[in-house]
Amino acid sequence: MTPLYPPGFKETGWWGNPSAPCFAEANIVIPAPPEFPQVQAISAYRGVIAGGSLDGIGTIVTAWIPSPEELEELNRGNPVYIGFLGEALPCHFVGSNFNNVTHPA
Repeated sequence: MTPLYPPGFKETGWWGNPSAPCFAEANIVIPAPPEFPQVQAISAYRGVIAGGSLDGIGTIVTAWIPSPEELEELNRGNPVYIGFLGEALPCHFVGSNFNNVTHPA
């Protein structure tokens, strides 16, 4: 799959913020929606689930790479909160292993 980059994307894998690195498996960059200009573009992996009960379903995976301060919060037992814009909750799953997230069932 050919990576898709919005205008202005720096080929280094950063989108205007060196604290927001691209992850190794990323193959696209999703630009901020026009109706939310304050939202940052995000690196993602776009693929199709192969095998299992979800075989053939498209998937998009993003990655959060916690800062040292965030790791300290997590190690203290603080939860990971996941927010979504809008009033519907899309199907989603969270994991720390890329293979598990791209092959969920």
